[in-house]
Amino acid sequence: MKMLTLEAEYDCDFALFGLVSSTRDYTLAWSLNRQLRLRLVRQPDFILNLVQQGALAFSYYLYATEVLTLRLLRNRAAQPSTLQKPFLAPISGSMITCCRCRVGLMSGPAVSCSTG
Repeated sequence: MKMLTLEAEYDCDFALFGLVSSTRDYTLAWSLNRQLRLRLVRQPDFILNLVQQGALAFSYYLYATEVLTLRLLRNRAAQPSTLQKPFLAPISGSMITCCRCRVGLMSGPAVSCSTG
């Protein structure tokens, strides 16, 4: 099987965290809300239409203020997956607020975190 690799550099204005947790998405959102004093709200599933695999649905939570936007995206669809980081949490906003979220994400009780 021939493998193609896309190499591209992007100028991103957000920090991306990969979260590993054995909890369900709604439990993780609740835990982050409590730990970071946020209000992550469930959004309609993010649908990705792929030609060969069909439509894939990913759970999606959002917290947005004037200075901070935090999204919690499930990094795998409903089908089983072997991804090492089952949740992604891109954070954009002021540096102080992002640092508070970064520290909170890394110290959550049911989560291990790595930055990207």
